[in-house]
Amino acid sequence: MKNVSKKFVPFLLATIVGAFFVLSGHTAGAAEKKAKYVGSGTCGTCHLVQHNDWVVSGHPYKLRKAEDAMKAGLPLPEGWTWNEISYVIGGRNWKTRYVDKKGFIITMTGPDKSKPGKNQFNLETGTWSNYHAGEKNKPYNCGRCHTTGYSKKGHQDGLPGMIGTWAEPGIGCEACHGPGGDHVAKGGDKKLIKIDNDKSMCGQCHIRGKSNTIPAKGGFIRHHEQYNELLASKHAIFNCTTCHKPHKHSKFVDAMKIQCGSCHAKQMASYAGSSM
Repeated sequence: MKNVSKKFVPFLLATIVGAFFVLSGHTAGAAEKKAKYVGSGTCGTCHLVQHNDWVVSGHPYKLRKAEDAMKAGLPLPEGWTWNEISYVIGGRNWKTRYVDKKGFIITMTGPDKSKPGKNQFNLETGTWSNYHAGEKNKPYNCGRCHTTGYSKKGHQDGLPGMIGTWAEPGIGCEACHGPGGDHVAKGGDKKLIKIDNDKSMCGQCHIRGKSNTIPAKGGFIRHHEQYNELLASKHAIFNCTTCHKPHKHSKFVDAMKIQCGSCHAKQMASYAGSSM
């Protein structure tokens, strides 16, 4: 360094440090790209029990292609045919909405598609209700919590109404466990897959607004705010998986690890007595 100008030394050091960070960032990016999404079907080849529990839960059906939803025998909004549908939202537990061939949520129905509303089918009652009735070009922008491997960039399938892209429609195994490409390639190495039981994992999607408040509209608690309810209660010290089996849905099967009465025996006894 004797022959190097003193003025040049800071520049040389900055160049070396900068190059280090650039190379480090490149290496990290390359490492992230190595892990590819393989799809829930691939996960099911080894994790059959968990996969079967997941299949009958609501998670896979947050979003699915029209051809898959059609097989489930779901009804269509008046005036629409399956050839005019690209995706179906929901349709397993509570409600169903429909996306047209341009990626926009259907808001108009009727023989000539001129009637606003009657575009959401409610499975519990077998009736139609209104969802953003008559709104024009209602985009589908729910991918962050309704798909797996979501990116807010681009438009899935090149459809302008679809905001973002994803590796798999619906909440697949890798939505919670991360991309499984390396895990599969290395023979199921547990170090290469994410297993996170913290309540904040569920709270990424089962939340609305501020996490420490329970939002309501029209006097009613709104949907997907279980994380808000948990953090606002005395149960905040627990994780969701303390009581719930993560792969199951309680509408169809016993999805509880422990029942409420396991901890609240007196309250359960009092409730049982009052209901007789």
